Amino acid sequence: MTTQTAPPTPSAAFARRTLEETAVQLETSTVSGLTTLEANNRRARYGLNEFEVEDDEPIYLKFFKSFYENPLILLLLASAIVSLAMGQRDDAISITLAILIVVTAAIGVGFGSDLKENLPTV
Repeated sequence: MTTQTAPPTPSAAFARRTLEETAVQLETSTVSGLTTLEANNRRARYGLNEFEVEDDEPIYLKFFKSFYENPLILLLLASAIVSLAMGQRDDAISITLAILIVVTAAIGVGFGSDLKENLPTV
């Protein structure tokens, strides 16, 4: 049985090279870098040195998704509907409020951890 390894990514390949080898491979200088003309030519040929970042989901979409993506929340919503259908209005309201509190708290915790993750470290 033979195991095949994936070819190294360009960044992994360059990480194993010396500074001089990298400069030669990229046809640049470690002292002066690229000329403005060469930088513009490369930008025209390869595009900008950036990558796409997906936009974050809006908070209201996260809120509503948490209702239908969680089976326990769906079960509680069904029990609230059944309680309402059976005339147990107080139970239905209590269950619905409990669901709203739990979902809102979960969104808040998720938002807090996302915010903390994106803060610069000191």
